Amino acid sequence: MVCTSTRCPRAGGRIFHWIELSRFSKEQSLDFLRKGFEQAGLEAPEKVLEKAVERLDGIVGWLVKFGVTSLREGVREGGIDKVLGEASKLALAELERFLKKRPLARKCYMTVLRAIASGRNTWSELKRELEGKEKRKIEDATLARLLNALLKASFIEKRVEGRNVTYSTADPALEFAFYA
Repeated sequence: MVCTSTRCPRAGGRIFHWIELSRFSKEQSLDFLRKGFEQAGLEAPEKVLEKAVERLDGIVGWLVKFGVTSLREGVREGGIDKVLGEASKLALAELERFLKKRPLARKCYMTVLRAIASGRNTWSELKRELEGKEKRKIEDATLARLLNALLKASFIEKRVEGRNVTYSTADPALEFAFYA
């Protein structure tokens, strides 16, 4: 996504461009880390790289942060948790800004996000979870609005495989925040 105006109000009137990077594939992530460590003159154990790729889920910024942390502290599995810990604080701050604008639905959003993060990620599971927490019937339109807002804000992703629709957290740091 690119902001095409020369003066963008989201940047305080300064000139800037949005660049949206898609999540790297597993192969792209491994290649990115290998080349980065090679350029830095560091040997990185393949096991650690694979674990980093699995846990950081191809998010370019978190892969970079893992690389920087590893340059300072050495390439080790503990660096992955450190990155996720720091990243989860950023993810929670972003979620808090989102929820601050929606105080009446805060509890519902959190219920949906926690359910998705714990693997209850189909429409029926989410509806059942929300109705259980709210102790009342939830209209389909209400759940649709909650999910659409979370999708639009990039907190969750929707996966469609045939007739099956599931939702997942878009950022492993947010999921980590719910269970750390």
